[in-house]
Amino acid sequence: MLRLISTKDNSNAANPDQHGADNLCKTIDGKDTNDSDHDFLYLDRDALLSVDQQEPKWRRIRIGLLIFFAVIWLALLLGAIIIVVLSKKCPPRPNLPFWQSNVFYFVDPFAFKDSNNDWIGDFSGLSNAVSYLKDDLGVGTVILTPISSGYYTGAEVQLGHVTDYKTVDPALGSQKFYSVDKARIDLNLENERVLALVKDVVKFWLYEDIGGILLQNCALYIESPGTSGKPVNPNAWDVLSSDQMFNEKSVGVVQEIRKLIDASEYSDGRSRVLIVDSGDTGYGLSDGEDKGAMFMGTEESPGAHLVLHRQFVTNRGWKSQSIDQNSKIGNVHKYNKSSVNMKHRWALPTATDTDVRNDNVVSTASVFLLPSSPVLYYGSELGLKILNINNPPSKIYPMNKVPNLEQLNDDITLTCHLPMPWDSYGKMFSPGAPESEKRFIDYLKKYEITETVAAAMAGGRAPTTFSMVQKLIKMREHPSLQWGKFKLLETQPEVIGQRLEIFTREAEGHPAIVAVLDDPKRDKADKRAGVAVDFSFVCKNVTARLVHPPNEMEVNVSMFADKVYINMNDQPTLHLFECV
Repeated sequence: MLRLISTKDNSNAANPDQHGADNLCKTIDGKDTNDSDHDFLYLDRDALLSVDQQEPKWRRIRIGLLIFFAVIWLALLLGAIIIVVLSKKCPPRPNLPFWQSNVFYFVDPFAFKDSNNDWIGDFSGLSNAVSYLKDDLGVGTVILTPISSGYYTGAEVQLGHVTDYKTVDPALGSQKFYSVDKARIDLNLENERVLALVKDVVKFWLYEDIGGILLQNCALYIESPGTSGKPVNPNAWDVLSSDQMFNEKSVGVVQEIRKLIDASEYSDGRSRVLIVDSGDTGYGLSDGEDKGAMFMGTEESPGAHLVLHRQFVTNRGWKSQSIDQNSKIGNVHKYNKSSVNMKHRWALPTATDTDVRNDNVVSTASVFLLPSSPVLYYGSELGLKILNINNPPSKIYPMNKVPNLEQLNDDITLTCHLPMPWDSYGKMFSPGAPESEKRFIDYLKKYEITETVAAAMAGGRAPTTFSMVQKLIKMREHPSLQWGKFKLLETQPEVIGQRLEIFTREAEGHPAIVAVLDDPKRDKADKRAGVAVDFSFVCKNVTARLVHPPNEMEVNVSMFADKVYINMNDQPTLHLFECV
């Protein structure tokens, strides 16, 4: 080991350099030739300067290392700047309002869940089901059907007057009242005083801190000039909607309500949604533009944020037996034409309080996959198709009440309001019911309801409509399904035929989603067992994320996009792929 030490102080030497040199001696292997180890001293400043002058190569090495590391540091900094400037930017992520990012759950609180053992649903029961809605299903917003009759700040006498809807009287729901009735009051909304009272109702609910308002039957608000007092043409079922409906003055009413919504948002900073339902007019959708688009208003005078679009409800909203069956079959091609260029302004319900549920998995899936806001009507997650009779249960809601005794065939709406089938015994609908109670069992048998929430969520169960809905709601968090562009694929018509519909959703910078919908009703003559489809014009490889009902295709396994086999059988089928 080589060390440098100072042994004597020769500060008076004539030659400083010689002084430094004379005061240096070398030790080898830690041993000094003149002194013992305990006499060693550290070099002072002058000695260090002397070493620096006598050994210049070390200084050059130090300077060289400093320059080298400085160059490396500057190169790394420059490289980082170049990478940041030239690399692909993060994909844009729009700030969507809650009505475009959430899934709506449309529920009749009287029929959903009971808390006081009277076999009529109530708000406490609905509150107890929040875990089911939020955690099990994944919905984000609840829409309520009408909850009271009479004056908007109260309820009927048997309920007691309600002035605070945040702490509702526990008797709410015990009334023998049906929320959909033929005898609805027809308000004269052309009268300024009447319209002012309607605005007061809206202001009342906005003050109660609700998240939005659904206006129903807007197509019937104001009749066209010259038709006031006259009924809608009863013989007009075979043509499009009568000119007595969808009046521009009705749009004006919606625009007035929108002003109140916007004012409340400006006041407290909370976003609220205005949804419009054209109503149960009896007329379904045509193959052209949905007339409900008028309720969206204009850029200068906006109307509804969302308008209900009945493309995938039963019979597309048609309530006439004389309409040809093809007009009653909803599909993506018809949706694409009727929704024009405002797809994000539509809300697609699986059913409504006047349109009965159906068990078509393709229609249900379409609601979640298309670029519109999905509305899941309670019970639709089970794939319910309830026997459509106008004979209400007598011992549970609606307690022998029906919307309209004259309703027949497709016009029956009773089944839209029957109790939620939580389980086979009614213990989950009305938790305090005695063990011997059979009324819920009888209700399920009467309406031939075979699926329940408890059964759908039971362990060991094969995939069901319920599990499909759960996965679709979860998949809606995918950027391409949240805000991605929609493209209906028209290629390979000779291969795809009429049964299959294929479309993509793709957000910039994110993998595309490819949906394949097969509905045998679209072409009953097509009896093929399956078809090989080429997706290579979308991407090179795809992975199946959801197949329902399940078949031989493996999910979460990558495959070449140019050879994807789609099974076709006698029931509607969904294949959902993600590009990888």
